[in-house]
Amino acid sequence: MRDFSLWFRVLYIIFWFCKMKRIFKAAFAPAVAIASFSLLLPVLVQAQSAAVVACVKSMTSTLGVSPDVAFGECNKRTLVECIKLVSENNFVATSIRREGSGYLIDLGSDSTRWLEGGAWKSHGCKPYIPGPQRITQTISSWNTNKHQWFRQAVCPQDVVELDQPYDVSEAKILCETDSVPQRLKDNPKTL
Repeated sequence: MRDFSLWFRVLYIIFWFCKMKRIFKAAFAPAVAIASFSLLLPVLVQAQSAAVVACVKSMTSTLGVSPDVAFGECNKRTLVECIKLVSENNFVATSIRREGSGYLIDLGSDSTRWLEGGAWKSHGCKPYIPGPQRITQTISSWNTNKHQWFRQAVCPQDVVELDQPYDVSEAKILCETDSVPQRLKDNPKTL
């Protein structure tokens, strides 16, 4: 706690030396965000590991297995629960930058996620023509349909939730790299 108050005093002094709000925002806002995250990270890790510690204690006392075996099993259970949680939710695309009066949303390189122009418009977005796109054709005995798929769009909001769930491999990567979107962690009904 003492380190935190010292850090805060240093920031306070820097702020008053800068005097110009624009300079402070441009030069120190990213540093403040990174420093704040680094101060909160141990608390988040401690909360996550508390569940694993409780699991290990339970397994060693009830099943009589060694702490090493219990730890490995509890980590697997935590990973499986995380994958299940993520794969039950829809994919959320986030903006990669500001574009004009909106945000440029990118769905990633998996072309099965890309949306047609009408689907983008249903989300209130406008397909980004200079971005990656692909064209498919479906041919039947009486008709030929052309579909144009867009990877990117400009949207008024900085996130778009699709009607497509995360697949298991995506969920596994998100859980293993501890990159689960915060909105899924904050959802009390699934935790």
